[in-house]
Amino acid sequence: MSPPTVDIRLEDEFIIFNGTSSESVGSVLRGAFVLTFPDSLKVKSIKLTLEGKLRIFWPTVLKTAQVKSYRQRVFSHSWTFMESTQFLSQTIQAGTYTYDFMLPLSGQLPETIHSQHGGIVYTLRGVVERPAFCNNYVVEKEVVIKRYASPSNTELMHSTIVSDVWNDKLFFEIFIPTAGYGVGETIPVRFRLQPLSKELKLRGVGCLLKEYATYNSPLIGFSKTTSRLIDQSLDDFFPDQEEAWGKMLYFVVPKDPKAVQPDCETDSIVVKHKLKLKIEFEEHPKCIRIILAAVPVIIIASSVGEIFNELPRYQASFERRFSVVSLPPAYDGSVTRKSVSAGMPGIPLPNRQARGSRSGSYSVLQS
Repeated sequence: MSPPTVDIRLEDEFIIFNGTSSESVGSVLRGAFVLTFPDSLKVKSIKLTLEGKLRIFWPTVLKTAQVKSYRQRVFSHSWTFMESTQFLSQTIQAGTYTYDFMLPLSGQLPETIHSQHGGIVYTLRGVVERPAFCNNYVVEKEVVIKRYASPSNTELMHSTIVSDVWNDKLFFEIFIPTAGYGVGETIPVRFRLQPLSKELKLRGVGCLLKEYATYNSPLIGFSKTTSRLIDQSLDDFFPDQEEAWGKMLYFVVPKDPKAVQPDCETDSIVVKHKLKLKIEFEEHPKCIRIILAAVPVIIIASSVGEIFNELPRYQASFERRFSVVSLPPAYDGSVTRKSVSAGMPGIPLPNRQARGSRSGSYSVLQS
């Protein structure tokens, strides 16, 4: 005869909070605790608990197994579906028993986080308690809470431009069409490059997508920031016969929650993302210079289209017009190394005033 089975079935794959902790009205967890007994069974209690736990861990000595760890319970709730007196048990007849449960969850709760050195995890734990000397039946299931950005967060649709003429020798423009990208979506980065000196030779453009996580534990005086590489792309093909170049680099935001954690801001864990951009060139033989720029991007748990009701995408026209590379407009000596926020020839920005734009800054290294 098959053994008894216990299962937790959730109505939704994950719980959605819309907006920040101060904006969200929360959501409702619904499900069922399902027990199947092939034969009658003595049971002392049937209980279900939901617990949210924060854990932060950090190696205290490099390359050793010693770890500083901090744990905290951030949420707890329990249901008791059956409970006998202290020393007695009840006999449950063979059959399937379904115990429905429902729980409103406050939007102020922190969302689920899976990061490199910590996280917040919500777990349902169902227990069928047996009499002494009998094994209990236990089942656990993670409850994933995702926080979606609010449609009022128009920053997600802002474009970013880093543009300048370096030392009257190189015109460059880096363009990122929006600030927000969902898991599984593609981040396009466009470079426009125009050498203004015959001696200058382009060597390559590159881009890194990096994740920065800050962990805070005031109780033990702990605060650390770490970073990890999510993706990278490089293009070093610059034929000598070309006078101007347009280059596109693409990143796909991973869907695996272990590969990337969407932006979040809780009391204990804060996660942000940046694109690190690079333009490398020879000013003259044996003098290599590198232009570096860092642009914040927002990685969200949902797609941008879901948030803004599938607003029109601009990537198709963006790609079609990309091959048309024209000389930049004239720049005079008033242009500084601060970025210039301006439209890009051949790339229309529909409803630009509504979407807005952000300026980026950069630095130059010599090797």
